[in-house]
Amino acid sequence: MGYPFAEKYSGKGIFLNSNINPFGPSPLALKRLRLALKNANFYPSDYSKLKKKLVKVLANQGINVDERHIVFGNGSDETIEFVFKFLMKKYPDLSVITGEGTFAFYEYCARALGLNVVKVKLKDYCYDLEGILDVARKNKPAIICFSNPINPTGKIIPFRDYESFLKLCGDGIFVLSDEAYFEFAYFLNKKGWRGDDYRSALHISKKDNIFVTRTFSKVYGLAGVRLGYLISSFSHQIESEIKPPFNVNYFAILAGESALSDKKHVLKTLKNNLEGMTILEKFFAEMGIFFVGSWANFIFFHVKKKDIKDELRKKGIFVRDMTAYGFPEFLRVSVGKKNDILTFCKNFRKILLR
Repeated sequence: MGYPFAEKYSGKGIFLNSNINPFGPSPLALKRLRLALKNANFYPSDYSKLKKKLVKVLANQGINVDERHIVFGNGSDETIEFVFKFLMKKYPDLSVITGEGTFAFYEYCARALGLNVVKVKLKDYCYDLEGILDVARKNKPAIICFSNPINPTGKIIPFRDYESFLKLCGDGIFVLSDEAYFEFAYFLNKKGWRGDDYRSALHISKKDNIFVTRTFSKVYGLAGVRLGYLISSFSHQIESEIKPPFNVNYFAILAGESALSDKKHVLKTLKNNLEGMTILEKFFAEMGIFFVGSWANFIFFHVKKKDIKDELRKKGIFVRDMTAYGFPEFLRVSVGKKNDILTFCKNFRKILLR
């Protein structure tokens, strides 16, 4: 299968198609990178020391897990691949189960590794937990891949439902909780967004069959640097048996450490996201546009006019077409800076009403 990349990522225009941080990386991270460039000719021989420092900063952010339980990757995509490869060694007939129309990398990676992939249809734009568990029991050994919040619909697996589900996952059933948008959902949750309903799998269960992945690509604005991490009781084994020695570059580690410490930049991003989500939801409601209530930094919405995406592109505004994900009548718009969101709304209204 071909990977469904966004139409355009950079250049001139307003990019609301890739869920990036509209403010870019932390100024502290950029300063750290500039200072570190003079050492680009060296291998990161002090990787272990750098990792310990980064893990310590993560712990200060509330991720209090043993250092041995964290392994870093070239983006969280690579850590997902690590999980698949690790389980394949134990279970050559492993199946990968995911929701139909959700984050494409699970299927893309699984098929590249020759694994069996089973997709279960979404139910009201969310995972059909009962259906997924039934499929998993019939296809053991299996790993169930959840993005929570869900990419591209933005919904979450409600806390109590997730808690009950994880308790029912027995021997031979593993769960990958891909939490790329965790920081956004956690912040919205604290603000009473649609009720107090979101939890990370890390806060629900400590069972060995659960793998949690997160990324520095979204709220920390380091998508181009490529840095993610896996939290698992098997991370030490994955580090020694699966992970290449220099998979994460020296600059990514330094930038990640500085980005984590820049709480001002993170808070600015999270507050902007809350305001942008509120503006967009109000706008779509006023326009009579169906949208799915999101917990991330994007909104998944229905369009009747097929040419809206192309008309917006002519204005230099890029949104994501969801056809490749099986939703030909939906688009996804990321939350940008306030002025960018208002520009999107203004042009969208003109296109729709003309």
